Amino acid sequence: MKLLKNLKIGNKLILLISISVIALIIVGFTGYKYMNTMAEKSKDMYNDRLLPVLWLGKISSNTRGIDEYTLELMLTSDESQMKVLQEKITQNVKEDNEFYTSYKNTQLIPEEKKLLGLYEENLNKLRESRKKVIELATENRNTEAYSLYSNQIQQNRVSLENIVDQLVGINQNLAAKLYKENQSDSKEAALFLVIIILSSVTLCILVGILITRLIVSPVKEIQNLMEKAEFGDFTIQGIYQSKDEIGLLTISLNNMIAGIREIIRTVHITSEKIAASSEELAANMEASSSANEELSISIQELSVGANEQAQSSLETSKIIIEIALGVNQVATNAKSVTNTTLQTSNKSIEGLNTIETSINQMNHINVNVTKLSDVILSLGNRSNEISKITKVISGITSQTNLLALNAAIEAARAGENGKGFSVVADEVRKLAEQSSKSSNQISELIFEIQEETNFAVKSMEETVIEVNNGISIVGTAGETFNVIQNSIQEISKQVEQVSVAMEQMAIGTEEVKEAINNVAQIAEVSAVGSQTVAASAEEMSASSEEITSSSTNLATIAEELQLKINKFKI
Repeated sequence: MKLLKNLKIGNKLILLISISVIALIIVGFTGYKYMNTMAEKSKDMYNDRLLPVLWLGKISSNTRGIDEYTLELMLTSDESQMKVLQEKITQNVKEDNEFYTSYKNTQLIPEEKKLLGLYEENLNKLRESRKKVIELATENRNTEAYSLYSNQIQQNRVSLENIVDQLVGINQNLAAKLYKENQSDSKEAALFLVIIILSSVTLCILVGILITRLIVSPVKEIQNLMEKAEFGDFTIQGIYQSKDEIGLLTISLNNMIAGIREIIRTVHITSEKIAASSEELAANMEASSSANEELSISIQELSVGANEQAQSSLETSKIIIEIALGVNQVATNAKSVTNTTLQTSNKSIEGLNTIETSINQMNHINVNVTKLSDVILSLGNRSNEISKITKVISGITSQTNLLALNAAIEAARAGENGKGFSVVADEVRKLAEQSSKSSNQISELIFEIQEETNFAVKSMEETVIEVNNGISIVGTAGETFNVIQNSIQEISKQVEQVSVAMEQMAIGTEEVKEAINNVAQIAEVSAVGSQTVAASAEEMSASSEEITSSSTNLATIAEELQLKINKFKI
């Protein structure tokens, strides 16, 4: 039983089929054997018993025919008729010989052989007597012929007929015996076949039922286990043990259930971690979203400050351009005054005759010096305005630096998501530092310009005083011409100094203009960068909101997954 249980399903089916085939072979072989035996006996009955009876009947019939032909031969005197009768006698004798030879070649029993010996002996006597009768009849010695026929032929024929009757009886008895044997064999074969068939069918049914139970029972058990697993019960365990496919299937099912239990445990633990992580991520993203909003506000303020700085830089640039134009005009006038004083110095040598011309020229100088004084005063006022603008720029750069610092702090609070803002904030801080440096340079240049302007104002005030004194002296007396000459020379020197100072001031204003342009460009770059950072902050805020929403959805999915996993029994 255990050996049959451990057989593979295919081998079990092969065993059942083999038993059925063997049973069929036994039934077929038995039937064939009995049928072959019955066929052989039927053949023997036909060849050795039925045909001999027919042959013996023919011999008897031919013998009687020969007797008739012999009697006719004795009664006729027609030679042609005699010849025909002799041919018929010869033909019957020939047929009798053939039938006798065929019968003699069959399976003969000793009794038949003995009777055939007597048959041959009487047949020879009969044929010798018949030959003599035929010869007498052909010689028309009919009385002698008939006498011989009556005394010998009839007696021999009766003996032959008795022997033939005995042989026919023997063959009939043997045929009847063979028939009975066939009937007995048929019954025996039928009984044996029925027994074999019933035994084979019973054996096949028993083996089939056994194999069916060995297959169906564990399959139903596995089916029940699978139905329990279908409804989430993974505490099941197959207990069927065998080396066949179902036993291996049970082992595989147990391994699969164990694997599924482990997977469900892992998924359960993982879903709990996912739910916790999702909630934590959602909380972090909410905090990050708040930080991003604050960062966006700071960046927008920084952008506004940068735009204001750029606008102020443009206005400052315009003012510096106006200052540059004024300084250039002052330098031109200073050069003109220098030339005039030189000419005046040269003309003063010509004498008093040119005093009136000198007075007029001094008046002209007075006017120009007055204008120059006004221009220098205006330049001083412009310098003060530039100083105020540089203070504004310094304030803007300080505010920009502060905003960059705030942006860097917010980017650091944002963690990995704020690296981009940290880079932008650092660039803004660098721009603010460059703006601060440029503003300090402008302040230094403006301070130098203010000092030189104050010096020029003082010089022009002194020049105006000197010119007025010169005019007064020229008007009162020519004796003071030498003093005027000396004063003119002094004025010439001072004007040259003023001219040099104004040229330096023009160069300084160009540098201030370039610095202001740099500040404007930096402010524009800061404004663009601030706008970019603001856009990035808004995008980051939107991404944070999406991540928060996704985290919430993920937490919901994890909770649903936990609810579904809790349905399983592990």
